[in-house]
Amino acid sequence: MLSRTLEDNWRSRYERWATQHKQDYAIAGWSEEGLARRLALVLRLIDQTNLQTGSRVLDLGAGPGTYTRALSARGLKCFGLDYSWSVIKVAKAKDATGRYLQGEAYHLPFQNNAFDALLCVGVLQSLDSATHAVVEMRRILKPGGYLLLDGLNSLFWLHCLRHWREKTKGLEKRMSYYSPSRLVREMGEVSLSETQIHWLATPKTFQSWLTNGVSVKVSLAARLFGYAFLILARNQG
Repeated sequence: MLSRTLEDNWRSRYERWATQHKQDYAIAGWSEEGLARRLALVLRLIDQTNLQTGSRVLDLGAGPGTYTRALSARGLKCFGLDYSWSVIKVAKAKDATGRYLQGEAYHLPFQNNAFDALLCVGVLQSLDSATHAVVEMRRILKPGGYLLLDGLNSLFWLHCLRHWREKTKGLEKRMSYYSPSRLVREMGEVSLSETQIHWLATPKTFQSWLTNGVSVKVSLAARLFGYAFLILARNQG
């Protein structure tokens, strides 16, 4: 059995944010700039795909609907899915015509090959098992479909420090961090390939130091300043 401590704590925290905040970034747990940078990167990568008007896209972990609204505005048939009914109600209030439903990453309520693309931003940090979730994402993607998946870089200096403090002081794990190279390898094992890694640097002034999308090799600059990454891959199954 998977430990539910991390996931239960995140769910409780997330439900609380939905009642305490009105801004999308605060409900999602980002800074205002952090959400804006992620949204800009997602839209840039979506524009590089061959998705057509009306393509079916799942926004997994949709939160207050930031990405669902933005992708729908680009002519995509985007569905927002979240495990929190409280957050779904916020998303529906902001987007009365939007398509939102409840579900979780380990058991997606869709048939095989249901979507042309799947976006998953801000979810892996709250999961105990990214592997289980990725297998489910792959299942509902059509052959040739796109996966955009983000995570917090385990090699980033601040994340290393936090992980060390949790281990040495016996503190509860607050977030899950990932090696993007390892995650890419695991994705390849389930036929998710043609992989690109795109980075978000902290501080932002170091963004130009990180080469986006060229290689899965993690550079020294990415180790030091890559706070988060977004992987773009395609389903070859």
